[in-house]
Amino acid sequence: MTSTHPHLAAAWAGRAAGWLRARRGGLLLLALLVGAGSGLGAVVFRYLIYFFTWAATGHVEFGSKDTRAARTCPGSAWRSSS
Repeated sequence: MTSTHPHLAAAWAGRAAGWLRARRGGLLLLALLVGAGSGLGAVVFRYLIYFFTWAATGHVEFGSKDTRAARTCPGSAWRSSS
């Protein structure tokens, strides 16, 4: 969708950017948006790690209950004591 008055949109964007940078409330809003974006990014990144671990090993968490490493490497630090 295109605007019929691009100069009005540019003027509004300039005023909004100025308010966000110059006012305490604008900085607070920016901080909240950046924090929420960072938190959401961290959650998405964690699920990407789970997905690729599952795709590579067939398990959601690598090495949580699997002792194949201990069987193939007898001197392994992951060898269970049981």
